[in-house]
Amino acid sequence: MSIEKRLTGVLFDWDGTLLDSYHADAQAYLAMFRAVGLNWGLKELEEHYSPDWYTVYRKAGIPEERWDEADSLWRAHYALPNWSAGLGECCNVWRAGTR
Repeated sequence: MSIEKRLTGVLFDWDGTLLDSYHADAQAYLAMFRAVGLNWGLKELEEHYSPDWYTVYRKAGIPEERWDEADSLWRAHYALPNWSAGLGECCNVWRAGTR
C-alpha cells in the first residue's frame, strides 16, 4: 500500500519571509508623529516600539481622542514594501524541496 503525500496548506511568516516592512512601518510612524506635532525620531520609535500601536501612541503621549487621527495618518503614509521578490524566492525554495 502506498501513501500519497499531499500539500494541504502553506503557512507564511509575512514579515521577514515575504517582505521586510520595517522601513515602511518606521517611515509611516515618523510621518504620523510629525503630522500630529510630535518631535519623535527613529531613536524614540525604536526605544518604545510595540506591535500594539496603541502602546506606541501612549508612550509618545498622543491623547486617546487623537488615536483615530493617528491611525489615519499612519495608513496614509504607509507605503507597502516590494514583497514580490521575497515571494518568488520562497516559492523557488519550496519547489526545489518538493521534487
